[in-house]
Amino acid sequence: MENANLKRQINSIRFSWHERLIADRALHRRPIALALAGHIMHRFKADIGAAEFSTAGAAQALNIPERSIARAKAFLIKRGWIRLQEAYKPTRKKWSANRYILTGGPDDLILDEGGEDEPEE
Repeated sequence: MENANLKRQINSIRFSWHERLIADRALHRRPIALALAGHIMHRFKADIGAAEFSTAGAAQALNIPERSIARAKAFLIKRGWIRLQEAYKPTRKKWSANRYILTGGPDDLILDEGGEDEPEE
């Protein structure tokens, strides 16, 4: 039971991460980065606490050129939304992926229930 609760808690992290990412105004003019972020959120594995995806796999899934996905991924890394945890190591597998940790964005903010527009008391 404790393992199920932990998995549920870790799984909720990806939704909170995605909500904060969508609120980042720097991404509003970057539709490919937003699409990639949605893909990353769905590739998140609660049991390892990271998302596994490849540029080629994301490009195919989103029907976007690999080069555009690579630029969007670089932007998400630079902006602080993802961080490479483990790079792909060549194997005999047909499909390969890097492992990324979801990070807190440019300000590394923690979600606040009150919201930022409410006045402080």
